[in-house]
Amino acid sequence: MWWWVLGCTARPTGGELPCTGGKPWVGRMESGVELQVCRDPEGRWHGPQRATWPNGVPAQSGTWASGVRDGVWTSWDDRGAFVSRSQWVVGQEHGARTVVGLDGVLVEFDVVEGRAASFRTLAPALRMPEWDAGRLVESARYAVVPP
Repeated sequence: MWWWVLGCTARPTGGELPCTGGKPWVGRMESGVELQVCRDPEGRWHGPQRATWPNGVPAQSGTWASGVRDGVWTSWDDRGAFVSRSQWVVGQEHGARTVVGLDGVLVEFDVVEGRAASFRTLAPALRMPEWDAGRLVESARYAVVPP
């Protein structure tokens, strides 16, 4: 779970997120991850979000729509290795969620109305998005996240 320990900061360390409605909200989480998210005129989170590890590697990306998650959300570990990808529709997770299992194998399950449905193991060495030297590439390197 993500927790913020600072409120808004004046300047983001990883370059400012381009927002159509003005400057992004910027905060830092307990893990040191910096979060930037755009807001609509009412102050609700709206548009792109970027979270960055203290070493500059992206931690998470996704999109907000009027204060709720919407679209594809992807997470990476502090080395840039893939951790998870999920799909959201108007604030509710819906569709395929891909995660790295404890054994390092990719698993995928369908989420329907916020609940896990079918479950499957994906092909070994399936290529997923990964960050390498500041570039998003496809790779079969995954992050095993301890329980």
